[in-house]
Amino acid sequence: MNAGIVISTIIGGLLLLSVFILGTRVTQSADQTAMNNMAKTEVESISQYVGFDFDKIGYKATVFPILKAKKHMFTFLGDVNGDGICDTVTWKYGPDNTGQSNYAHGNHPIFHIVDGVSTKIDRDVVSLEIVYILSDGTETNNPKTKEVDQIKKIRVTMTCQLPAATGEEPQIATWQRTIVPANLQL
Repeated sequence: MNAGIVISTIIGGLLLLSVFILGTRVTQSADQTAMNNMAKTEVESISQYVGFDFDKIGYKATVFPILKAKKHMFTFLGDVNGDGICDTVTWKYGPDNTGQSNYAHGNHPIFHIVDGVSTKIDRDVVSLEIVYILSDGTETNNPKTKEVDQIKKIRVTMTCQLPAATGEEPQIATWQRTIVPANLQL
């Protein structure tokens, strides 16, 4: 057999193999980018909802609007429906009342409760933490009863994690916002 044909076949095989490997890497990169974008979309969709409500703290309230302030739960007064009536609003992160843990990789639902009507937001949230910033600049995630009326800012941090395929890293996206409700600055 001619040495030129053998060398050409080997070179052609190597080129074909390199094109195949490059194509596989591009596909993996595209999959990773898509999963990353999905995680960001998850966290952004929930964060818009949270931000909207937290901006309404104290709106139309005739008393101090913060009723309960904990690390994973926040209850306040504010007109979140835009109907001119002050609502009691609770945001809570944690297991549902059934006590069953059917959630993958630490996910728990977020509960949005307005005047006793609960909405379960069952997304890929692995963490929702609320930190309260008092009038003297002190930060706490569990203010004492006497400190609740000193809350001036609220920092919300939420992390979503999409499940990963076997052998791959899960995609994580985090959203953080410090909310300064106008009605707490009075």
